[in-house]
Amino acid sequence: MLVRVAVVISLLCSVADAQEAGQKARLAYQHFYCHHIIPLMADADSAKLLEQHENHVWAGIREARKMMTEIEKFKSANQEDWLEHAPANWGYYLNAGPSEDFVIGMLYEQVRGVVERQILQEEDGRYISNTTLYQESARASYYEKGCKDLK
Repeated sequence: MLVRVAVVISLLCSVADAQEAGQKARLAYQHFYCHHIIPLMADADSAKLLEQHENHVWAGIREARKMMTEIEKFKSANQEDWLEHAPANWGYYLNAGPSEDFVIGMLYEQVRGVVERQILQEEDGRYISNTTLYQESARASYYEKGCKDLK
């Protein structure tokens, strides 16, 4: 009887673990976003945040690797969590490269493009030439996206 209980608990825990790929994708995205936003902030702010800038990129890579492992290990069991939590277009990139590192690099660059469009460009696509304006936008986005509290 004790063995059956242990097996059932083990299976339940596996199912719970199998539903986190989307959450890991979301966390990787947030870290990459914060990493890309820091250099766009005012110089005084970015100097203070240099260590955090570095930490965000490595945390994003770690979470993306966990996401890839989760997807490989549990396949379609992640579908519901993925649809609920993962960035909208990240699924497109998952099979778009020859290696895990290549795919993670593509995800990293995809987020860089998002940050660039949100912070450095007007709605019509023109780049913002006023440095103070995009620095203020970057600083506001940093706090709105919870970068300060993201570990």
